[in-house]
Amino acid sequence: MTVTSDGTTRPPGTDDGRRAVRRLRIWFGTILLVALSPTLTLSPFPSQDGPSHVYATRAIDGVLSGERAFAAVYDVDLAPNTNWLGGVLLYALGLVVSLELAERLLIVLFVTVFSLGWWRLARGPDGVVRSPIVLFGPFFVTGMTLHLGFYSYGVGLALLPWVWALATGTTRSLALAGALATVAWFGHVLPAAFASLGLFVVGAFAQTDAPRWRRVFTAALSAFPSAALSLQWLFTRPPAVVPNTHLDPMTLLEAALTLRPLSAWVGTTEHIAMVMALIFAAFVAVGQRASRLSRSSSSVPVAPLWPWWVLAGSALLAYLLLPEGGQGFWFVSERLGLYPWLALLPIAANLNPLAVMPSARLAKALTASIIMTCILFGHLCWLSGRLVEEGQARSVDAMTRVLERGKGSILLDFSESETARFRPYLHLLGRAAATVGAIDASAHEPHTDHFQLRLRPHHGFPSPDRLLGSPESLTRHDLRNICTLVSVGATAAWVARIEGEGWLEVTSARDEASRTVTFERHDAFCSR
Repeated sequence: MTVTSDGTTRPPGTDDGRRAVRRLRIWFGTILLVALSPTLTLSPFPSQDGPSHVYATRAIDGVLSGERAFAAVYDVDLAPNTNWLGGVLLYALGLVVSLELAERLLIVLFVTVFSLGWWRLARGPDGVVRSPIVLFGPFFVTGMTLHLGFYSYGVGLALLPWVWALATGTTRSLALAGALATVAWFGHVLPAAFASLGLFVVGAFAQTDAPRWRRVFTAALSAFPSAALSLQWLFTRPPAVVPNTHLDPMTLLEAALTLRPLSAWVGTTEHIAMVMALIFAAFVAVGQRASRLSRSSSSVPVAPLWPWWVLAGSALLAYLLLPEGGQGFWFVSERLGLYPWLALLPIAANLNPLAVMPSARLAKALTASIIMTCILFGHLCWLSGRLVEEGQARSVDAMTRVLERGKGSILLDFSESETARFRPYLHLLGRAAATVGAIDASAHEPHTDHFQLRLRPHHGFPSPDRLLGSPESLTRHDLRNICTLVSVGATAAWVARIEGEGWLEVTSARDEASRTVTFERHDAFCSR
């Protein structure tokens, strides 16, 4: 024991432990800022679904604010659902700042909330974080959840570690965890389902002074709302899209060796996930060995770890039993592999109960984090450069100039070409259309779940199938609300019909850069 100036004693290494925890906090904050910096600095920002969400937010604002062009094409379904929260937050932020900045702020929000939840989840029973494994938190959310643009899913995922961490607390903490799990359902059903599972498994068997029956009852009651909503979502799916479960041994090999569900694309990002998995496993092994050597002499309390093993095993079993894709369930398989690793975090962080963190372990974790940060930066810069290298940015610029000729333009996509579609991360047309107020009336994306606050086709506007597949059935009445129409990849027959009927006047020849033909109508309606 060490004698202080006032005559009291303290365990050896207390000051060293505090300094180590302080250093860990500083490094964690630094790595979080570095991981967020691409979101704030890269332009264009590489995100697959991001442009579609930005465009949908602009269209919803147009409908709600009474703009005739948008109201003629879309209706808005504001009913809450399980892919809803990201759109609400993006819309709310867009009321204060530009949509471009709102998108980046939304990403910063859920990456930060998730990373802080990761830190909270790694705390020991005494409330102190000692394991340098917390330094990897930001990287678990900067893969597909960030750069694929799954914004509602990202918001739901950000709440998951908080639910699990609160499950180890008091009865009041269980109630708060249940409320957060329910909120997570409005982000996405997957994090909500695993949040409720962890809330019950961990919350029911946490070490507290409360009687066990009361803990089990309170945990079950707290987890019930999100669990019930998740089951309701599952059992109300159309029979054609409900997956058949099966056990694929190769899935286990994939999860153990490549950890593909953490990656956004093949290639560099997949390597990042693999390195992360190996480092994660190494920390578990080192911590387990250290805990056996030091458990008897350490005064630091040790949390029961078996509920986390049960949770990790349940998450892995769900990943193994669900299909690899198809029937609209590819997103389930691609994302489920993350949850077993999240459940292993408290185990890896608490296997070694030493009060003082060895400097060598911190140095190794920092080195690995810096390497992963450099790889992440390089991959994002490569993606941004690819937009220009493939000429997509020039095509978008050309299309933007066409759209700027008339606010409220109708954009028709006849080809589903990479240049014209709003959704792929390679193309910024969705953001460009949102900026100039263009309207996509060509079906596909605006009417799917990718748009989190649902856009519905207006009952008085021709269906996309008629617009694209049966132009001969169109009438002047169908196009009565169109003042400017930009057709992408339109057939000569379609152009001839529109021009021949005299409904709209061709105002520009075919633009080879953007493969478009522009029509305009000049009458009393369009001049108002």
